[in-house]
Amino acid sequence: MHDKRKFHRLADPALRGSYPPSALNQLVVISIMCLQDQPHVRPIMADVAIGLNHVASQPYASLASMGSPAYSGSPQYSRTPSRRRGGGGGSRRVSQYAS
Repeated sequence: MHDKRKFHRLADPALRGSYPPSALNQLVVISIMCLQDQPHVRPIMADVAIGLNHVASQPYASLASMGSPAYSGSPQYSRTPSRRRGGGGGSRRVSQYAS
């Protein structure tokens, strides 16, 4: 899951490559963050929701123009806002992901 060139293998085959690769990359990174072995390293659900909303709200090119996983016309977004975890003791900043 750490080789960006292989992320397309994680997409639903029924999509037939009709998705913005930058969005898939961002979603895979969010997934990787959620699958960390150590619970204290995983993002809180509020941060996951912010990341997913950010990806879903981006203006991607029309699906008809994409055609394949090699499509590279969608804009690149490098950061998603992150919030600090509240609560007693150990506040930490959730790492931000890049596409």
